[in-house]
Amino acid sequence: MDDTVTWDILPTDILYCIFNNLTSRQDIGAAGCVCKSWQSKALCLLEGFPPNVPWLMLSENNNKCDIRSFFNLKNNKIHDLKLSETIGRRCFGIGYGWLLTIGTDLKINLVNPLTRRQIDLPPQSSFLRQSNIEPIMIRKYYISKVVASTDPWDSKANCYNKNCVIMVIYGLIGKLAFVKLGRKTWIDVQMPSRSYCDITFYKGNFYAVDWHEHLYICDINHGAPTVTPIAHVPKWEYDYYSTKYLVESSGALLMLCKTTRGEDDLDEDYDEVNDVKTGFTEHFEVLKLVKKKKTRKNKNGIRKTRNKYEYKFIEVENLDDKALFIGDTSSFSLTASSINGCKPNCIYYTDDINETRLHEERGLDMGVFNLQTSRCEPHYRGESLSSFCPSLWYI
Repeated sequence: MDDTVTWDILPTDILYCIFNNLTSRQDIGAAGCVCKSWQSKALCLLEGFPPNVPWLMLSENNNKCDIRSFFNLKNNKIHDLKLSETIGRRCFGIGYGWLLTIGTDLKINLVNPLTRRQIDLPPQSSFLRQSNIEPIMIRKYYISKVVASTDPWDSKANCYNKNCVIMVIYGLIGKLAFVKLGRKTWIDVQMPSRSYCDITFYKGNFYAVDWHEHLYICDINHGAPTVTPIAHVPKWEYDYYSTKYLVESSGALLMLCKTTRGEDDLDEDYDEVNDVKTGFTEHFEVLKLVKKKKTRKNKNGIRKTRNKYEYKFIEVENLDDKALFIGDTSSFSLTASSINGCKPNCIYYTDDINETRLHEERGLDMGVFNLQTSRCEPHYRGESLSSFCPSLWYI
């Protein structure tokens, strides 16, 4: 008698019962590896299954380039996925279960690590502003931030989502460009700012913050794409070493201001007691965008206002049950109590590439910042270093 289990001939109704009891994209993806028939079912479910648990995608393993390791924040386990599509490529998390990648071939793609679907985007050569540097440097520096307006895949049509818009910050001086899936060229956004540091999609619009003093709303639907300043960004201590991040949380638009020490202060920044290997990040300030109250007229009927912008930022001292995730990914917010092991009122950060860091390999500056205690601790204690694609959040 042959006791071999033939999984690929399992009755369809039983197969549906199995998959319908799985509660995460990762579990569905793992079940899809059993055999081809299970993979087919998994692909159908994964396209419309909302991701809910963040994974830390670790840097490329030089010994196993076609295997990418993911650290599951929920159970502290490592999952290995065959992912040759990311070999030697800089990756960015854009949410919805997708990554954007760019390589030394200067091709740009969207990749879903679980389904391994790919969507081609216009190549680097189609950007308006070109850089006279080697492809290896273009891979590392040319694109610095990426955000998607919606899920890039239309599961009902079983093809890319024609309504999805991808916006990036690109070039050595940080300009804005976007592309609608299916188009052949990146479109530049007319801008008053010299350089942008982060972007997000919030309540139907793209927003961008620059390295200077302004938050902008982007209009890409009415004629030539433009940006309009809507709020002044307050300065904070050690501004030269600070990076800004935009993230939606509980329906509000937040801006995180990360302060990092200069390299001369590294020895003082290392916490031997708690084995903190973050090294550079020192502090975060959290600000929330709010609409200004209407000003009153004085006795002469003249309306008084301090500046021309309709919105302003106010300080946030507590995130309550929310946890924020930032780095080489589209920033996002999660309810901490819904994820075992996720800490509330904290900011989970990874070592993103920026001009204030001069190390060849990145991956040392990762951790969790507690907004209440103003202290950092590690979220991943292993080593994950890369000169061009450090660890990033995948969800």
